[in-house]
Amino acid sequence: MQQLKNMGIAIVMDDFGSGYSSLSYLWRFAFDKIKIDRSFIANVFQVDRGARTVLKSIIALGRELDTQVAIEGVETWNN
Repeated sequence: MQQLKNMGIAIVMDDFGSGYSSLSYLWRFAFDKIKIDRSFIANVFQVDRGARTVLKSIIALGRELDTQVAIEGVETWNN
């Protein structure tokens, strides 16, 4: 991945927060962007604060790592 990055190719961690994405990847490799899994936006406005808290924490983590953050599903989200 470092060779691709050296060639100017942006590297994005997709579906962060689900599946095989891991926090350890964030410090082992400097991603250009983190894409948060759409399951978080689906639950962010529910009564349970859990999804909202995790979503806010991931965004804050991205900011601290100076990494762009995108959330899947906001373009089609329908409350």
